[in-house]
Amino acid sequence: MTAEERNKVRNETIDELTNWLQSCIEQVDHSSEVYKACSAMIKAMQAKKQPDTASLGTVVKQSGEVVTHYPLSKGQK
Repeated sequence: MTAEERNKVRNETIDELTNWLQSCIEQVDHSSEVYKACSAMIKAMQAKKQPDTASLGTVVKQSGEVVTHYPLSKGQK
């Protein structure tokens, strides 16, 4: 399994867990401490997702934005 495949599986697992937890806490009073704590846990879990990589120097952020990093040549300042 490649690193890209592992990241994809990890991200899908995180999505599945956070979606499940979100559906569970929808039954709880949204102003309760339980709801607030679980919502914070969901956000923290989602922040652990790995960015998808496209190619060397290019990263796809969680938002879907593609960011390309071009290495500077030795002669540039």
